[in-house]
This record gives sequence, C-alpha cells and structure tokens, in this order.
Amino acid sequence: MVAVHAAVAEIQSMASQADRTSRQKCKYTELLTELMDSLIPPSSSSAPTTSLVSFVSEMKALVDHLLSPQVSTLVSRSVFAHLGQSLLERLPRQGKYACSEEQLQALQDVAEYALEQGGSHTQAFEEADTSVREFLFEHLKAQGCYRSAASVLAGMNMDASTRPLSEDAKADIYVKIAETFLVEDQAVEAEAFVNRASGLMEAVTDYWVQLRYRVTYAKVLDANRKFLEAALRYHELSQTQRREDERTSALETLEKHGAHATVLEKTHREQILSRAEMGEFAGVLQEHQRVRTSDGFTILEKAIIEHNVVAASKVYDNIRISELGRLLKIAEDEAERVAARMIGEGRLKGCIDQTEGLLHFEGGGEGGKEGGKGGEAGALLQNWDERIAGACQEVNAILEEAGKTLPGVLIGE
Repeated sequence: MVAVHAAVAEIQSMASQADRTSRQKCKYTELLTELMDSLIPPSSSSAPTTSLVSFVSEMKALVDHLLSPQVSTLVSRSVFAHLGQSLLERLPRQGKYACSEEQLQALQDVAEYALEQGGSHTQAFEEADTSVREFLFEHLKAQGCYRSAASVLAGMNMDASTRPLSEDAKADIYVKIAETFLVEDQAVEAEAFVNRASGLMEAVTDYWVQLRYRVTYAKVLDANRKFLEAALRYHELSQTQRREDERTSALETLEKHGAHATVLEKTHREQILSRAEMGEFAGVLQEHQRVRTSDGFTILEKAIIEHNVVAASKVYDNIRISELGRLLKIAEDEAERVAARMIGEGRLKGCIDQTEGLLHFEGGGEGGKEGGKGGEAGALLQNWDERIAGACQEVNAILEEAGKTLPGVLIGE
C-alpha cells in the first residue's frame, strides 16, 4: 500500500533543488501511477496490493494535496492531466486493463471527487476536466445511467484557454450529449444541445458528425411529437448518397417485418387499413408516439382514419356519413368533421350533402376514376356555388352595358 502523506512530504523536501518543478512533476506522476497500479495492476496476472477503501482514501488525499497552496499550478496541472489519461486508459473499451465492476466504481468515486474539488481551481484542473468527464461519461453510459452521463459531459467548459477545441470537436460533443439524453427520452435537454450544435454546422467538415447531427435533430423532432417535420428529416437522410447500402438494407428489413410491410403496402396502394392492422403497427411504436392528443386520438389513429377516408374515395362514388363512421370505427358526427376538414384543407376532393347525410367523392368509385354517377353528382354539388357566382357576374355585365347605352335609365322601370 502506498502512503501518500509520507510520499508528498518527501517530494516537498525538494524545495532547495534548482530543478524543483520538473522533478516534482516526475515524482508526483510516479506516485499517481503507483497508486493506480496498486488497485489495477498493468499485468492481469498480478493481484491488487491495496483495498478499494484505501485506494479511494489515498487518491482523495493526493487530490487535496495537489490543490493546496503547497503545490505550484504548473505541477498540479501536469499531474491532473496524467490522472485524466490514466482514468481513460482503464476503461474496458480500451482493452489495456482488466477491471472489475468494484474497481471501476472506485475510479468513479475518485473522478467525481476530483471534479468536485477541482472545479474551483480553474488553472490547475482545467486541462484534466475534459478527460475526467469523458471517463465518467463512458463509464456511466456503460452502466445504463444515461441521464447522469449526459449531465457530466454537459458540464464541460468548451472554451477552456488551455485546450481550445475545434468546431468539429465541439459539435461532436454537443451531438453526443443530445444522443445520450434521448436514450432516456429527455427531449427538452436533447433539443437544447442540438440547437447548440446547429450554430456550428456550417463550419463542421466531419461528414459523420454532420450525419449524426441530422439524425439526432430528426429524433428530437420525433420526441417532441413534430412527426411531419421529423418524417421530412428522415426522408432527407434516406436520400443521402453515401447511405445507399444502409437505405436498401432498411427497406428490406421493413418489407420483411409484418406490421411495417402491411402498413407500407396499403398506404402506398391507398387501401383501407383495419383496426387489427393498425393495432399491430402501434405495438412497434415508442411510448411518445402512442400518446393521445386532446381529441382523444393518437397521432397514428388520426393518420389511419384520414387515410381510410381517402381509401374509401377510391372505392365509393358516395357513402352515407353513418356508414362512413362504421367503416372508420368512429362516431357519425366525428366522421363528418374529419371529412369536412379534409375537404377544406384540399386533401379530399368531394362535398357533403348534409340534407341527405351523404359524402360525395369527386372522381370516386372505379378505383378513383372519374365517370361514375355518384362522381357526377358530387361534381355538380361541388360546382353549385361556382355556377351561382358565374350567373351573378353575367347579370352585372348586362347592367353595366345597359348603363352605358341608356345612361340615367333604371332597368325595369
């Protein structure tokens, strides 16, 4: 076991030597390395020479000493930078050290203590801040603590004077934070960091950072239930030339998935989707995509209802509103409101005859071809207002011509 207090006392005794700073850097770095190796030996065949509790205690004591007035900033900055690198090297993904969960937890305790104590010592700890936070981020993420991992990385000072970051590096970190927040559906926090990345995108040259940003931005829109905007972003991504292989693979996967395949095929063919088919597709959606809106329907339910109205227009010339309600599995008045809204927005060609309780489709029936009797009736009803307006315009023209020919004479007197 390494005795930190005795070791630092010996290092401090170098005050009379001319090369004190450089020698202290070496000695403190050697002490730090010895402490780290005492818990996690560089050789997997060697056993630890200290307990977890002793290691954490001795490391905290070293951190406190390095931040004390007894140690110059030049020395402490160099040693803390070495601490950050030592922590990163012991991450399992590096493959350099065999660490148990208990040992990684001890390293986490030390890293968190270093961040807490070093936060007020900007000049001494600024350079190590990045690597210590990166260690905690990777470790916490591996433990499934995504929100904590993102919060640690979000505390990084992007404008530190001792280690300036490129625009690519800053954008990469912002996107990484947003990606991690999204894992736990923290859409508000994710959006904040996506917006920070947005301001850097024009200067970013790394293609994969740009791509990850666009994917994350689409996911944020999706999480915020802006599904149309998200769909447009996903569509843009699907057209990326460098993603041709991935796009083909994704389409093949969707085509083989029963729920996806049915919905994709029937929406493309404008065929009616059943409740059972909608329910099967809803089962693969995420929770935020199944939330009910103020009118009591989910976004998917409303989309399928409107799709089925359009599909019905390809089969029928006209249909009673009551029958449309039964077809859509909704109340009659709700079916009328849906059809009226779609006609008003120009998404459905037709008109409603409230007296007869009928919905007439323009060009309806026969697979959507024009010429059916119901289609003709719908066209006549829809054009009724236009014909009245045309007749009124002709009357006005006659009055104007009569006024020119017989000025001062009133028509009909």
